[in-house]
Amino acid sequence: MKTPLKRPISREHPLLILMVNNDSSYEEEARELVRMWRAFDPFLREHATVQIEGTQSSNWERCETILRYAQPERIPITFQIQGDNGERHDAVPPNRLRDFLDRYDCIVGLQIVEASQRTFVAHGAGPEYSMGRNARYARDAILIAAEYGLFLSWQLMRDNWAAIGCSVDNEALFDAIQEHSEYVIPQHEMNCEFAKQIDHTAAMGMWLSGAVENWGVEAQSWYWSDSGYREPGVCMPGSLDMPGGLYAIMFLLGAAGGATVYSIEPPKDVW
Repeated sequence: MKTPLKRPISREHPLLILMVNNDSSYEEEARELVRMWRAFDPFLREHATVQIEGTQSSNWERCETILRYAQPERIPITFQIQGDNGERHDAVPPNRLRDFLDRYDCIVGLQIVEASQRTFVAHGAGPEYSMGRNARYARDAILIAAEYGLFLSWQLMRDNWAAIGCSVDNEALFDAIQEHSEYVIPQHEMNCEFAKQIDHTAAMGMWLSGAVENWGVEAQSWYWSDSGYREPGVCMPGSLDMPGGLYAIMFLLGAAGGATVYSIEPPKDVW
């Protein structure tokens, strides 16, 4: 089942994903988000969504609180449903995800980050049996996104996009991506000490090959830190205090390759 995107994305209407900022409490985070959103330039509001995430240990209390404030303000939300490797504490079960989506129509997109697809195994019974747990979850997320008319922002580092594109164990996942090309957004998560080139070109290659309709970059100050830079001209140990101008350069790297989706991490660099 496919529903048209709530938030269409194109070269004429690119997407900016901003992480909600941390505060002293979930209520304070939500109130500050509303205040900042109201103060945004109308042009920025037209292109931006706000990404939120939570954990199972608190029964997703953070998500529930922020969504309760965002809904009446019509703040478009990108809901992160899986983090690093899909550990139990931060992977949202599909039935719980549907509960959020049925109650909060301000959610316009889903997001998966850093969950490895690098398993490189084959199974004699075919692609369905070769899939790793993260691939199975990602495919279910794609189907849910299409059903509700949501984009799936998918931020991976290292060589994960190359693995999705060429590894036999990801064949069934790749088929699902192609069949839902308008919903899935591969993004180069700009960190990691190595593999920056293959991550960028593999995410872009998903778009160039026609497997997806949009791709993007997530600019991070971890790119600066993981490369061992402390400040201009000084190295080791790396620092997250990256010169702000490098965000523009990272965005330009995406724009030069046809990217239409842009994210920033960490949130302190936004707010």
